Amino acid sequence: MMMGTVGLRIITGSSHSDLAQRICDHLGTRLCRARIEKFQDGETLVEVGESVRGTDAFVVQSLSHR
Repeated sequence: MMMGTVGLRIITGSSHSDLAQRICDHLGTRLCRARIEKFQDGETLVEVGESVRGTDAFVVQSLSHR
């Protein structure tokens, strides 16, 4: 891990997981564990699989429906 990334967490949603991984590679860190499920009505459940308390957490996810 690079200096300064100890308290850093990168979380990816269902879009742009490749971009999130490239960001992690560049920063010398790893993606935060997360489980993503889609419900039949189109809603999404994201369950973060590790503590992000006291860290700088960033979510890489598109907000566009395109």
